[in-house]
Amino acid sequence: MIEIDASFGYGQVLRTAIALASLLGKKIRIYNIRKNRPNPGLRPQHFTGIKVMAEFTKAKVSGLRIGSMDVLFEPREISVESKRIDIGTAGSIPLLLQTMLPLLIFGNEEVEIEIRGGTAGLGSPTIEYISHVFLPIVSAMNVKASIEVFNQGYYPRGGGLIRLVVKPINKLRNLEILERGKLEKIKLISNIGSLPINKLKEQTKGVLDYLNNNGIEGVEVEEKTYKTLSPGSSLLLYANFENTVLGSDNYMQKNKTLYQIGQETAEYFVQVLNSKATLDKFMADQIIPYFALAEGKSKAIIHEITDHVESNIKIVKMLTNAEIKLDGNLLEVNGIGYKK
Repeated sequence: MIEIDASFGYGQVLRTAIALASLLGKKIRIYNIRKNRPNPGLRPQHFTGIKVMAEFTKAKVSGLRIGSMDVLFEPREISVESKRIDIGTAGSIPLLLQTMLPLLIFGNEEVEIEIRGGTAGLGSPTIEYISHVFLPIVSAMNVKASIEVFNQGYYPRGGGLIRLVVKPINKLRNLEILERGKLEKIKLISNIGSLPINKLKEQTKGVLDYLNNNGIEGVEVEEKTYKTLSPGSSLLLYANFENTVLGSDNYMQKNKTLYQIGQETAEYFVQVLNSKATLDKFMADQIIPYFALAEGKSKAIIHEITDHVESNIKIVKMLTNAEIKLDGNLLEVNGIGYKK
């Protein structure tokens, strides 16, 4: 049994550990879960993630309850199938997908997963980031998955609805992204839910004003309004290059105008564009498990070495024994060549 102290890395350690343990058939104990957070222990999206993964692997589980800081997880047999999942309230759908996807791509059949919950919020990528940045990058590694968004779900009531479709593969290809290649387009997706239309225009204007002031024009804009259970907003600004996608996303927060939210989103985007990075800081930690499972050496230049990057390197090494190296901002991973 592998014992994992989850006092580092917060919920990211839990998600990565459960994902890889499920796929690799390793018995794990995770303790001190989210120890240093205001509400320590399992939250709804963590609880749902472990529960679903236990169903997909016929696992024996102990300690599975909201608030639990110690969980024992013993997968026995992989058996993925289509299902409907309701996280409840605004528990993060994108974070649940981080837990589920590594197992689903190595399933025995195509699956459709319908999920209700939150689509944007604290500590989580937006569902648009997963759709337009994460999935296009891992598709180059042979991942075959798509997302359809039916409604957004914002804090506190959630109610977002998406459908994930995943086709099975036998193995992941390695990926080397050392150059971005030609810029193909820059696009903004700006969403509001149950807010006046002028709020949507304000958020969009915040982004475009910042970009124009930094010499970036010709941005494709897609604005969407939703009827949501709780009022809120979210946005994704991303650049499609020949070899990669770079993104910056955000969501409505207290004590900030939507114009400020738009400006902050564009500010980080410009920072990434002005660097030599081939992966933004949000993608950097998410790609590590896939690099580790792939066949061959994968390389990328990451924009920033965040706590999530460091914690994911630590937990992925522990569970896969893959060789992972950071040389400055150059990430190199010798994958284990996992095959189902």
